[in-house]
Amino acid sequence: QRTGGGILHLGIAPALAPDAMPEAIIRMRARHPGLGFVLREGLYPVLAGEVARGVLDLAVCNRPWEGVAPGLVATTVLQESFVVACRAGHPVLARPLKSAALLDYPWALPPREGVLWQRLVDLFLHAGLEPPVPAVETDSIAMIRGLLARAGFLSFLPRRLLTGELVEAPMPGFTLRRELVALHRIGVPPSPLQDAFLAVLADAARSMA
Repeated sequence: QRTGGGILHLGIAPALAPDAMPEAIIRMRARHPGLGFVLREGLYPVLAGEVARGVLDLAVCNRPWEGVAPGLVATTVLQESFVVACRAGHPVLARPLKSAALLDYPWALPPREGVLWQRLVDLFLHAGLEPPVPAVETDSIAMIRGLLARAGFLSFLPRRLLTGELVEAPMPGFTLRRELVALHRIGVPPSPLQDAFLAVLADAARSMA
């Protein structure tokens, strides 16, 4: 059934911006042609604050280790895998894939205040290695993909984003499972339209994995 308008004010994690979110918007507007979107891309601390203040209807982001902020509820939307990513033909692929080799190249990584950072640190410490000091810290997936494609950078990216000349460096023990959650205020559950969008978004992300 095609229905009319309305505007969704949504926050999204950077890893959803290049592919899953555009696809979900296209699918939702095919069902609801009058539907509009106001989007805010960012990391959990910023998005959680804007949901709490009512600036955003809800946000889809990484589940924080320390639990969600007071006054907010988090419900699981999907889970996906982050892997070591590089360009095809990267020198690391020509070497025996040992974890220590990962420290020989520059890294582009998410900011230290983001949820993903501590997970990355834990992976390296578990392997008996000091975590890499990133040459570039950014929450821009477009920037990270550009650095990987044009130079010898390494990063962690969702497996679904490894398209074109970007590939996985299959490193045992260096795969992260990430839970994406929808944040909303206590007492203000998602509307049927918002719930429908979350289902479409999860399906779009899974179809690209």
